[in-house]
Amino acid sequence: METRIKSIIEEDLKAQEAYKLAQEKINEVLMNIHKEKTHIQDEVWNKVKEQVEAERVRLTTQLEKAQADSVQQYQSALKILEDNFKAHEEAWYSTLMARCLKKDI
Repeated sequence: METRIKSIIEEDLKAQEAYKLAQEKINEVLMNIHKEKTHIQDEVWNKVKEQVEAERVRLTTQLEKAQADSVQQYQSALKILEDNFKAHEEAWYSTLMARCLKKDI
């Protein structure tokens, strides 16, 4: 009976040790999963940040080009208007004066 009890105790101790090893292995696997998850998240966020920065640079460049084009178009339109005014200034002035002087006040 005593040997049987000792045998049961030994088996119980072995089972406890096996359980402890299994728990440690589970904890190790969970820790590795957490590390891998964190690594993947960091990798993905870094990639997204790079893409966002690249898109920001692209849009900034595009905006600067659009602004430069707008200024150029404005300058061009202004030049056309000024040239048109200078070309017709005398005639318009004469016409305006003639119309004003014909009116009876």
